[in-house]
Amino acid sequence: MPIAVLTLLAPVAFAQLENAHVGLIDFYALNGLDPNQLRAALSVRPGDKLLWPAVPNTIKEELIKATGRPYTHFSPVCCDKTGRWMLYIGFGAPPASEVPRPKPSASLTLPPELTALYDEFMAALPASLKFASGQPEDYSKGYSLASYPPMRAIQMRMREDALANEALLLRVLLESADDKQRIAASQLTGYTRQSPRQIEALMEASRDANATVRNNATRALGVLAATPEFARQIPAAPFIEMLNSPVWSDRNKGLMLLTFHTRSRDPQVLAAIRAKALPALVEMAQWQFAGHAAGPIRLLGRIAGIDEIELNNLADKGDAGPVISAVGKLK
Repeated sequence: MPIAVLTLLAPVAFAQLENAHVGLIDFYALNGLDPNQLRAALSVRPGDKLLWPAVPNTIKEELIKATGRPYTHFSPVCCDKTGRWMLYIGFGAPPASEVPRPKPSASLTLPPELTALYDEFMAALPASLKFASGQPEDYSKGYSLASYPPMRAIQMRMREDALANEALLLRVLLESADDKQRIAASQLTGYTRQSPRQIEALMEASRDANATVRNNATRALGVLAATPEFARQIPAAPFIEMLNSPVWSDRNKGLMLLTFHTRSRDPQVLAAIRAKALPALVEMAQWQFAGHAAGPIRLLGRIAGIDEIELNNLADKGDAGPVISAVGKLK
């Protein structure tokens, strides 16, 4: 029986959960299970305090009772517009073909001020996400700038420090044996100069054995993919595989990148997504939080050939019905 993995967005997330409350509860890799029946089987409800580890343990026991098997991944995800943490619960086992890159072995570290800057970024993240709910970040420079002024100030410092430490960041990202060092480096590498070398390093890190390294690296690539020039330099295939990952953050960041990558509606890329990830997309498009359902809705709509203006309206509302119906009619 698979061992459950509790997936958080970063090592400091446990501290962030101290006063957290439960938001929406959703599922993936269901393999025939009914999400409504699963929610009905839970005593944990939106608004409850997110006690750790009591809440995941309670949910695990109740789902075993309801389904006869435990979840394999439990991901508290920050945050909806009220500041509540959404819970994503997965039942998927890692595919046999999934082999992350070997863990590096070098004794390389970043200067303490760089890891402290990453910790400062993570500490500001919940407030930034709550402040910016519904407001897109600025990706026009090839790196992310939030609308929340304190976070934007941190990101501008990250840009300055990343430019000054670019060579070391790339080495730590690819060679350090220390997970926390690679985690910080994966975030900061997104703020180095845009170049083929940066993309190559982030692509390699997107296969890291550590889920947070993969999350940060793939997000940085997704930000780059918002610019068509960079999107053309990033192959889609590895991120199509992510859509079936048992880890929620893999799916979420793979969706982010592919949402930008498929704006050109390259028929070969859309055909590959349809062939390899259609059931997963249909499942994820029905997630309750519109911000997380929007990516699957856009990908399904592009596969079905739905007009982009209409598709944007459906994605903004989280309305999956029309795109699922349209995809179902394809031959």
